[in-house]
Amino acid sequence: LHLFDSQSDASASLDLYLEELALQFRGTKFIRSDGHMTLALESSLAQKVLPRGRPDLPALVAIKDGVAIQTSPLKLLTDRNDNENIVKEAVHDWLRQLNVLHERPPALEALCHIRPEEAALLDHLAQSGPPPQQQEYFRCGVPGCQKTF
Repeated sequence: LHLFDSQSDASASLDLYLEELALQFRGTKFIRSDGHMTLALESSLAQKVLPRGRPDLPALVAIKDGVAIQTSPLKLLTDRNDNENIVKEAVHDWLRQLNVLHERPPALEALCHIRPEEAALLDHLAQSGPPPQQQEYFRCGVPGCQKTF
């Protein structure tokens, strides 16, 4: 999750690099959100969920299995002499070390799997529905015309 700052050149630089990574690591979801808006609207959730509480913006948040496992302010991923551009190798290494980069997408069965309790509910709903009603047709006098009301 990239908590971006629209006024930050480093944020723009990271967006471009994450687009490159998304092509290479198709099994990884790359998400971006306006950092100021996200933290303002969900400040209490951010304090509970993010590993270090409210991060400095812009920031990169690594999420694995639905849990935020690490945050990194972009200033730690930029060139010391040029804070406007990220160091691609630093971003890649940080994500790789956290084991959140996956080249292969999950199997389709894993994404579209219907749990047994969902299948049972669908079967029950299909069986207990009301019987279908016959439609009434308007007889206009033209042979073969069957307009419904």
